[in-house]
Order: sequence, then C-alpha cells, then structure tokens
Amino acid sequence: MSTNYPSSLSDGEWDCLQRFLPPRSPRGKLRRHCLRTIFDAIFYLLRTGCPWRYLPSDFPPWQTVYYHFRQFCRTGLWVHLWRKRHLLVDTLGLPLMVYVTPADMHDTQGARRRLSGLKYFVPRLKKIWADSAYRGKELADWCQAQGDWDLEVVERTFGWLSRNRRMSKDYERKVQTSETLIEVAMILLLVVRLGCWA
Repeated sequence: MSTNYPSSLSDGEWDCLQRFLPPRSPRGKLRRHCLRTIFDAIFYLLRTGCPWRYLPSDFPPWQTVYYHFRQFCRTGLWVHLWRKRHLLVDTLGLPLMVYVTPADMHDTQGARRRLSGLKYFVPRLKKIWADSAYRGKELADWCQAQGDWDLEVVERTFGWLSRNRRMSKDYERKVQTSETLIEVAMILLLVVRLGCWA
C-alpha cells in the first residue's frame, strides 16, 4: 500500500520513531497493516484536518487507523513518545546541547539540570530566550544567580502547532483526543527534526 504524502514519514524519521515503539508481543496476533502506514495516516489526518472517515483509500481503513490511535491513547504510547527534550540552541537554531527528561518532570527542573555548569562552557552567554513553560520568577532569579543570564520568555509552540490544519480549531468531541493530537503534533515535529539530524 503506497502512501506518499508530504506528511508521510521519511525512512530516517520512521527509524527514529520506531526506536521508541515497544516490541510486539510474541503472543499477539499478526498485524494486517504495518505500523508505519498507521502513523502516516494519523499524521496525514493531523496535518490536513480531515475527518477520520475522509482518510484516503490508500491508507488502511479509517476504523483501523482510529482503533490504533485509541489503543495508543489507552496504553500511553503517545505520552511515552512525547519525551521532553530540552534543547539549548544558538541564535541560528543550531543545537549546542540536548537534555532528555521523563515527561513527568517539570520544565523548570529540566532547565536547571540543563543549564547547571553551563557558564564555564559558554562564558559569553548573556540572554536566554525560552518557551513559556520556563517562565517564572524563581527560574529567572536562579538564571541570574547561576550565570548572570537574563531569561526572556518567547512563545513559539502555538505557531508550530498551527501548521497542522487539524489544530486550527478544536474539532474533537473528547478532551483526551484533543490533548493527544497536540502530543502527536509535537511528536511529528520532533521526529522530523531528529530525522533530519540522523
């Protein structure tokens, strides 16, 4: 089954995503459709904003795709894939350092772990632009004391989410589905970026 859309995963992106998928149970029944086409269908729906029933016919049946989407919700796969990655980048967006934490760790704790000891390696650093998850006087004061850095909050996440047509409005009947699609959008963004670096 050929699914070649702009939202389809490249080989590098699929390799990156596949590394984090749990192994299939040896006692589980064989899949009729490969997981890559299931993920491609979910990402297609996310990017185009189409209803489940409008998925193109070269994807698995929409019921199958929706079933897997719900199973991934039930088993916590989306949360597992959506690990927090704290990236320190230069003004061109090129990564200087990467720090991965569990999803349940608060962003300000991850920021402190990432920035601890940084002053020695980047002595000329004066200003840190951060996502709104890193806001708060306590973290700003910590940055000032740790490295004499000014912490300024900028918000780009919603701009990234709005690239996906399905996220332009809240079409979902269930809050969990809406929350999960945000996680899926961020997973797609991370997979695309990591696939480019692989």
